[in-house]
Amino acid sequence: MSDRGQNTARSSRLSCLDGLRGIAALVVVIFHVLAAVVPTLTPDQTDSASWIASTPVAVAWNGPFAVAIFFTLSGFVVSHAAISRPEPLWVKVSIRYLRLAVPVTASVIFAWILLTLIPNAANELYLQTYRRWLQYTYQAPIPSFASAVYDGLIGNFVTGGSQFNNVLWTMRPELVGSFACYAIGHFQRISIRVALTLVFAIAVIASHRLMLGSFVVGICMREAWAAGKLGSVGARTALLAGLVIGSQSSSLPLFGRDGVARFMHPGQQTDIVYPIGAALVVYACLASPPLRRLLSNRSCTFLGKISFPLYLIHVPLIYTVLCRALLATAGRFVETWLCVLVFIGGCLTLSAILERHLERHFLALLKPLGRKMGGAPRTQ
Repeated sequence: MSDRGQNTARSSRLSCLDGLRGIAALVVVIFHVLAAVVPTLTPDQTDSASWIASTPVAVAWNGPFAVAIFFTLSGFVVSHAAISRPEPLWVKVSIRYLRLAVPVTASVIFAWILLTLIPNAANELYLQTYRRWLQYTYQAPIPSFASAVYDGLIGNFVTGGSQFNNVLWTMRPELVGSFACYAIGHFQRISIRVALTLVFAIAVIASHRLMLGSFVVGICMREAWAAGKLGSVGARTALLAGLVIGSQSSSLPLFGRDGVARFMHPGQQTDIVYPIGAALVVYACLASPPLRRLLSNRSCTFLGKISFPLYLIHVPLIYTVLCRALLATAGRFVETWLCVLVFIGGCLTLSAILERHLERHFLALLKPLGRKMGGAPRTQ
């Protein structure tokens, strides 16, 4: 059975998922800001977490859980694109690599410029505060420009991380998961796709990279959605359960390391907890009409539109501009939090500018490039 062209009345890109992606991106920004300013609110970055970090409200700044949501959304959206688009598999894979590698390389170059201009701010702040997260980037001496270009184009995809921009650890699983989505979506028979999805799931379990299970969930959710079988039962319960799961971390009592299986430690590559929580949240967003409307409002879709630039630029800015500002405030409460608010607003503004003047044009170039590479005629 083929479903190309099935559900033609459906939008190929659900606005509620864009809104959810935008909120997740903002959560990641808040997580990294707090890791630099108030690490007691981010249990994975300190040995003495605040009691607030063990409550359900902590999901509002749990960056690792937000990443699991990113992966689930990618599994849904990329597999949908793979099934809907007629280009050959090698073209889809090549375009996906360019879609990730070019902006990633630009972000690493951006980080290199900032670190060259402000080479030691994070280290100076660390010597005053001993906040663990401040050690996760290059400080003076900064490697060469050529090293930055290599890191963006190839290095971080190979090694699974970058000391120019530490948020790029997600790019390797994003690329691997996307390739799997395109390979599975290349087949138009649903039975074949289901079988290949099962193979992918087994490979994920065997490799102990259970965070990639979010892509498996996203693929399955897309199939159910496209077939009109996703349902709407228990959407509120699923949302509540997903958010509670997403508020936990591996260092908290509920998921303490002692006596608990390794795959039950949230935020680890071997973790299955966050993929389950992310699946529940995404399901709720698709299944609940009120939640779909909420996530489709102008503010959420704006965040979704700028989510990738925001994700890519905020860490280099924290390690340089924000750290220098925090050094200047010398721990004064009002000035510190004013800096934080101005910083987040500045990140949002800069991301909107980059989306409008760079990313939008870049994506517009990729579409005809894919058609040209695949030899497909232009469609109206």
